[in-house]
This record gives sequence, C-alpha cells and structure tokens, in this order.
Amino acid sequence: MLPNLVYFHPGATQVGRGTVHMSMTDGFNYCTAIAESLLNQGFRRQIWIPGHQPTSQFLLPMITQFFDEHKVPLFYLDMMAFLQAHGAMEPFNFEAFREPHPVSTPERRGDHASIIGAYKICGRLDDFPTGAEVNDESYLSSAYEPSEGDMALFELLKARPTLLSCSPAFYYSNVAQHGTSLLPMTREEIEHEAEVGAKYLQEQIDKCDFVSIMEALKKVDHYQNTTVMKLHGDHLPKNKWSPNVAWEE
Repeated sequence: MLPNLVYFHPGATQVGRGTVHMSMTDGFNYCTAIAESLLNQGFRRQIWIPGHQPTSQFLLPMITQFFDEHKVPLFYLDMMAFLQAHGAMEPFNFEAFREPHPVSTPERRGDHASIIGAYKICGRLDDFPTGAEVNDESYLSSAYEPSEGDMALFELLKARPTLLSCSPAFYYSNVAQHGTSLLPMTREEIEHEAEVGAKYLQEQIDKCDFVSIMEALKKVDHYQNTTVMKLHGDHLPKNKWSPNVAWEE
C-alpha cells in the first residue's frame, strides 16, 4: 500500500494561498513511473484510488496508456462513486441548501464527521483543529453571494457534460465555495464526531466486497493476455517490453 501520494493538479481550489500547482501531465508521468516500478517488482494487480476529483482526469488516461504499453489492466477505484453504487452512501444533491450542522445528532451526522472519523482511524485526531481555533465567519458559505460569472459556471456544471469530472476547467472565485462549513467548537465535540465518523466509515466499508474486485482483476488480466491476445495480438499496440504473445493456458 502506498498511501497519501500528494501534490497533484488541485483543480478549482488552486485559488487557495499556498496551494502547490502540479500539471495534469506531471501527475500522469509521476503515477506512470510508480506503476511501472511496481510492475517491475511483480505487482500486476494495482488499485489506484483518487483522493480528489481532478485526479480522475489524468489517472484514467494513465491507466489506459499503461495497459496499451504493458498489457496489464490497472483498476481505477473512485471510492465515493463505488460506495454510492453499492448503496453504502447516498448520492449527493449538489443543489440542495443545507444549514450548517457541525455536531452530530441522532437524526443527522455532522458536516465533518466522516473526515474527523478518518483522522481517528489514521491515529491523527490530535492534528484536527477545533472550530474555536480556525472558524472564520468571513469565509463561511452563507456569507458568499455568487456573481453573474459564477452563476454561468454553475449552469455548465449542472449540465453534467462528463460523467466523472467537470468541464470546462475553472477556478473558484471565493474560497467559501468549497468546504467552508463550521467545525465543532470544542475538543470534546471533535472526539464525539470522531466516534460517529469512524463508525459510519467502517459500516460503509463492511458493505463492500473488495476481495471479489481483486479476484476479478486477476481474471481480467489472464483473459486479456490469453484469449484476447491470441485473437488480436498481431494488430494491437505493441507491448513496450515484450512481444504481444499470449500466455500459456
């Protein structure tokens, strides 16, 4: 497991001060180098999980080109979409207005419970700040009024011109447009949200069969390199490192 690969194309959040910019091609080449190094060490079954939506825009072509050159199928797993497809998470309603709800109640999880729960699972809960330390009223979503240009952009995004990512590429005009709802005020509330969030995340994962995915990827690899290669190996893109020959059955 190679967790927390960082510094990739930030997408619309580039407007945040201190954000490190990486181009799409930088991310493509970096991940390709990692995938090839892993393959060279014998790891044919690789699962690539994005941590931010713009990552899909270079991971998908990376996986496609990697397969053309090496005949090894990698698997792109968008966890949010996967959990929604398996009924473990409700689809988002991006147009619905939600009043800030920083602390969980029996009726509703807190706005940041899942994130705080993830910090707890990773043993880094002390790194998560309280609202008393960082909440800034001037940057709350409720204080932001979209401009005419913002409204035009929203119309394009609502059209859902692509399944996985946004088109056109854009920058936010105000940091309040992304992830600025209130954090719980006290350390006790953070601890409470951590318990709620960690339990929720574990329940989601328990509903998913990842073992079957790994077995299916192994079967796909075998099928592509036996049946498909026998039928079409003579005219497929040539393997970068070895001839297009079928594995023995």
